Amino acid sequence: MPNPEDLSEGISTVQLRDRSLSTSGSNQKFFELNGRRYSHIIDPRTGHPATGMMQVTVTARTATESDALSTALFVMGPEGAADVIETTEGVAALFVTEREGHDRVVAIDWTDKFAPVGGQEDD
Repeated sequence: MPNPEDLSEGISTVQLRDRSLSTSGSNQKFFELNGRRYSHIIDPRTGHPATGMMQVTVTARTATESDALSTALFVMGPEGAADVIETTEGVAALFVTEREGHDRVVAIDWTDKFAPVGGQEDD
C-alpha cells in the first residue's frame, strides 16, 4: 500500500487470499479553508472533519466489513480503535497518523506477512 505523502513509495506489502483490503484516507479527497487542509471524512460525534489521521488500511474477511471499518477506524484513530480491532475476528489495521516520528505508523494485529516496510510496526 502506498505512503499517503508519496504515492510512489510503499509502506507495506500485503498478500491477500480469501480476504479483503480497504483504505480510507485524507490525502486525495480533502478541502482547504483559510490555508488549512481538512479531511472529507466527517466525525459523526462532532459533525466536523476527522483529525489526526492520514490513512487507515483494514484487512477483513469481506469487502463490506473492511470498507466500513476503514472509515470508522479513521475517525476513531488507533487508540480508540484498538478494542474494536482486537475483538473483531479476522480484522487487522495499519494507521498512518499526522504525527511525526516513530509512532506515525501504527499496526494493530498486522501479522508478519503484512508488516510495514521499514520496521515501523507497533502492537
